Amino acid sequence: MICTSIILRKMTPRYNEYGAKIEDTVVETEVPIMKFEKVKAPEYYRANEQGFRPELRVVISVLNYNEEEELEYNGTIYSIIRKEEYIDTMTLIAERKLENV
Repeated sequence: MICTSIILRKMTPRYNEYGAKIEDTVVETEVPIMKFEKVKAPEYYRANEQGFRPELRVVISVLNYNEEEELEYNGTIYSIIRKEEYIDTMTLIAERKLENV
C-alpha cells in the first residue's frame, strides 16, 4: 500500500540548567504528499560523486516545510540531502538514513 503522507522530523536540542546539551528531542509533523517523482539519472550520478545516494523525491506544499532534516516514509527514515523550492511547492530529495549514525 502506498502512503499519501510523510512525517517530517526535526531535531531540537535540550539543555540542562548549566547550559550543557542533554539530548535531542524529535518533533514530528505529518504532511500530505502532493506528488512522487523519480530520481533522475544525472541527478543520481551527480549526488553519488559527492557521496550521497538519493532514493526518494517527494513534492509537498512549501507551507508545510520548516527546515526539517529528516523524513519518514513507510516506516523508513530518510535524510533530506537537497530541496528545491518553487512558488508554492517544495521538492525534497532524500537518501535512506543509516542505522546508528
